[in-house]
Amino acid sequence: MNINWVGFRNSPKPPADAEKLQVKYSLDLPTALPEVIPLFTTAAGLSRWLAPVANLDARQGGQIFFADQTTAGGAFATLDIPKCIVIVTEQLGGLDARFREVRAAGEPASRLELTVTKLVSAQDAPEWRESVSATVTRLTTVCQEVLQ
Repeated sequence: MNINWVGFRNSPKPPADAEKLQVKYSLDLPTALPEVIPLFTTAAGLSRWLAPVANLDARQGGQIFFADQTTAGGAFATLDIPKCIVIVTEQLGGLDARFREVRAAGEPASRLELTVTKLVSAQDAPEWRESVSATVTRLTTVCQEVLQ
C-alpha cells in the first residue's frame, strides 16, 4: 500500500442539476514563500483564514478537523511544498493553491494562485460563491497582516 494513499469513502450522488463551479484568484505578495506556506500547513495559519482548526495532520492524505465538527471536515490532497498545496473541504470543495517565487525590483516576492472548485446544485451556487469570496477576502487580509 502506498503511504500517500488518501482513501475513499461512499459519497452521495450529486443532485441532477449540479454543476462544477470554479473560481480563480491571484495574489501578489511582497515576501518570500517561507512566510506564506504556514498559512496553508499549520492549524494556526488555516484558523486565521479558512475556519477554526482543532487538529490537523499536515501530510499528504492527512485530515483536518475543524473546531465545530467532530469528524474530519477536510484533508490535504496534495502537499508539494513549496509549489502546490491542495486542500479538500466539505464546505468549499477543493482549494488548489499554487505558489511561485517572483522578483519585484530585486526584492523577494511570491505569487499565490488559488483555484476553488466544487460540484454545486443551482440552488446552493449563490451561497457557495459568497462563502468562497468571504474566505478569499480573509486570506487576502491575513496575507497583508503577515507581511506588515
